[in-house]
Amino acid sequence: MRLGLSPGQGWWVAAIVATMPAVYVGSHACFVDGRYAAFVLAAARIGFDAERWQEWAAFGMFCGLAMGTKYTGLLAFFALAACGVVILAATRHGDRPGSARKFGLAIAISCAVASPFYIRNWIILGCPIYPPPPGYARFCAPKYLSREAMEQFHEYIRRRGVGLGRGVSAFLKLPFNLTYHTANFNGAGGIGLCPLGLAPFGIVALRRNNFARLLILLAFLLLFLWYLTEQESRFLIHVYVIGAVFSVAGWN
Repeated sequence: MRLGLSPGQGWWVAAIVATMPAVYVGSHACFVDGRYAAFVLAAARIGFDAERWQEWAAFGMFCGLAMGTKYTGLLAFFALAACGVVILAATRHGDRPGSARKFGLAIAISCAVASPFYIRNWIILGCPIYPPPPGYARFCAPKYLSREAMEQFHEYIRRRGVGLGRGVSAFLKLPFNLTYHTANFNGAGGIGLCPLGLAPFGIVALRRNNFARLLILLAFLLLFLWYLTEQESRFLIHVYVIGAVFSVAGWN
């Protein structure tokens, strides 16, 4: 609705998201990806329109909750912070110092909200991020994991998150492959045809909307970071929701 959709069209967005098996799989049982995606989207919704101190503080709070809920929230934080830098760059020169202070407050609050989760892990488990991902274990001493168990875990991550490759062509094919080859991303049925078939029309229709531009930038950054790390479908729920929004905008 912030992008101009009517309440009825908003319910169509909800219906599209609810029928995405990849969203369902990441939102029940032991998975917290749906909740994590909600925090990221809430941060974007508030932060991209933030002006007052309270709004920037709320932006930081939701960034912190995303980081505290799931380790991939660290990547989402960098994507959201990059969008915040773009907002600052677009601010009038005279207002920029005040906006920069508010943005700094948001960063500080996000770190304060997320830090207890990582400090707890560091004290109890020996690593802020536990189990440590590949390349990170050398910087800490994880407890309760043998070297063999660590190697098996890292091999599992590499094998599960390889997707359909990491070349330039594989990245450009992601919209098609996430629609039709979801098994390669552990997608459990995929995301449906709406994002691929209709979202491009929505992007074109809303190309002059500043909020839409920021959402597109956020989706691209999240997709790119996901592509470089572990390509598992449920880690991309926030991007699927953004795709559903632009799908309904494109249909409209």
